[in-house]
Amino acid sequence: MNDPDLEKEMKPGFEKFLECLDVYLEIYYQNLSEHEKIDMIFHIYGGVTLKFGSIMRVTNKFHKKPIFSNIAVEMNANEIFEYTSDNNVCFAQVLLITEIIMNYEEPMHLALVQWYDFTSSVNPYLYECPLLEKTNIFNLIEIEAINDIIHIIPHFIDNNEFLFESFKFDHMLLMISYS
Repeated sequence: MNDPDLEKEMKPGFEKFLECLDVYLEIYYQNLSEHEKIDMIFHIYGGVTLKFGSIMRVTNKFHKKPIFSNIAVEMNANEIFEYTSDNNVCFAQVLLITEIIMNYEEPMHLALVQWYDFTSSVNPYLYECPLLEKTNIFNLIEIEAINDIIHIIPHFIDNNEFLFESFKFDHMLLMISYS
């Protein structure tokens, strides 16, 4: 935590990890007896290949630069009205990738994320792109729940404004001119 080379995105990841883990495991603890011992093994990773082939990265140094993947997560149908979403998809930045093995059960593959939300409910889009801001909401989510790696671009007018680049390549016309 005191390493001066840690990027600003890594510090909240380490600070929030145990708090988010406690919330995530509340259900697990309810099923345990009061005196049952819990053995946990943690592995923290700098990257992982997702089910659709994209590589999600969370590292302080990737080609001498920090990289913290932004992701799209399709919300559960029961939770759609609890969150502001863009066509049922929410956005987050990954701060930590972990594998947790408890009591020799199947490993849990989780990502600690910091959520984005729309900056305004009145004007949620700019240039037809969602205008977002980082929230102070952190959660552990299952890696299998991640839909895709996405591009979120700083708006530069405000330190906490970002644009989700939502252009669909299948709708773009590529023109090549020969001279």
